[in-house]
Amino acid sequence: MRPCPGGSAGMTKMRDRGESLIEVVITIMIISVAVAALVASLASASRSSLSHRRAQDTDVVVRDYAEAMKLSTSACVAAAPYSLAYTPPSGYTLTGSADDGLFDGRSGICPAVSTVQVVTLSVEANGSAPASIQLAVRTP
Repeated sequence: MRPCPGGSAGMTKMRDRGESLIEVVITIMIISVAVAALVASLASASRSSLSHRRAQDTDVVVRDYAEAMKLSTSACVAAAPYSLAYTPPSGYTLTGSADDGLFDGRSGICPAVSTVQVVTLSVEANGSAPASIQLAVRTP
C-alpha cells in the first residue's frame, strides 16, 4: 500500500473507475447512426408500400373498365353503336382508343363480322403510373 500524499498513512489512493468522456461520445454516435438507419429504412418501406397500393388500385380500375367494355360489346351487331356504362372512382382518368378509330373511350361502333377491333383502355391517377389493357372486340 502506498500512502496518500497529504493524507494519513492508512488511506490508500483509489483509482477512478468508469467511462471516459470519449467513450460515452462514441457510444452515443454509434447508437445515433443505428437509429437513423432504422428510421430511414422504415420511411423507405412506407413509401414503397404506398406506391404499390396506388399501382394496385389503378390496375383494379383498368380491369373494371375492361369488364364494362366486355359487357357492353357482348351482344355486338355489325355497325351498331355501343357505349360503356362505367364511372371510375374520383381521381381517375379514363382514355380509350381503337386501332380503326371507331372507339373514343366511352362509345364505339361494332366492327364488321370478318374483322377484329383492337381497343386500348388506359387509366391514370394522380401520383401513380398509368395502367392500360388491350381488348379485341369482334362481332359474333
